Amino acid sequence: MLVMLKDSKLKEDLTMKKYTEEDFETFELDRQGWLRCPSGDYTEIKDFPEKCNFGFGSTFGEGSIFGRWSRFEWECNFGGECDFGPGSVFEYGSNFGNNNNFDKGCHLNVYSKFGDGNEFGEGSEFGRGSEFGSGNRIGAWSKFDRETEFIDGNVFGMGVTFGKDSRFGASNTFGKNSEFGKSCRFGEKSSFGEDSYFGMYNVFGSGSKFSNGNEFDRECKFKKECGFGDANSFGLLSSFGEGCSFGDENIFGNYCNFDAGITFGENNEFGENITMKD
Repeated sequence: MLVMLKDSKLKEDLTMKKYTEEDFETFELDRQGWLRCPSGDYTEIKDFPEKCNFGFGSTFGEGSIFGRWSRFEWECNFGGECDFGPGSVFEYGSNFGNNNNFDKGCHLNVYSKFGDGNEFGEGSEFGRGSEFGSGNRIGAWSKFDRETEFIDGNVFGMGVTFGKDSRFGASNTFGKNSEFGKSCRFGEKSSFGEDSYFGMYNVFGSGSKFSNGNEFDRECKFKKECGFGDANSFGLLSSFGEGCSFGDENIFGNYCNFDAGITFGENNEFGENITMKD
């Protein structure tokens, strides 16, 4: 506890110091060529050079622009409408406002928090327990560790992967070739591209829409009025709410459960011990 109190007091003292552009002339480069920027308040500076390494708990204002390969230690705080160059690295507990722009290949460590309307370039990586608001746009081939949370209306590019126990609000849109770990939860009216993979025990809200060629592991649950295209594959013990609809050539594993009012296209295949309500 004493260590935590000391760290907290140290962080408070350091962040009270405000730095200006003139202070950058006094900062030193390390052996790897990184500009060592101490912990502090950088809200008066809007444009930062490349390869800056900022200390923990630093604070930045709205509209800040950071060069490529920037590094931020843990628990840094950022205002809205900031612009981060490619290859930026953020340690755990970073906190971001709304409408920030992250170039490709940024790495954001565990328990980062983001507001609304942020944009992330392709190949971004996010650590465990990250939290996102609404209306964020995620570039293709990005990766999320487990226990990530999203609110509503986020858009994901193709080939994005999500770890287990992720949570999604309503009306999120996912590109093709996405991959989801087990026990994820999705709100209503989500939309999924083709050729995606879903782990076991995923739960999907009402009115979700799926394209063609998706693969679902065992015991996934779909609430009412979900719609599916063609050639999807469902594992055993999958369950479907009333009013769901399927295209052609879908494959259902054993012990699947279908509620009332479900419609099927042609040439669908069903496993053994299927239950269908009238």
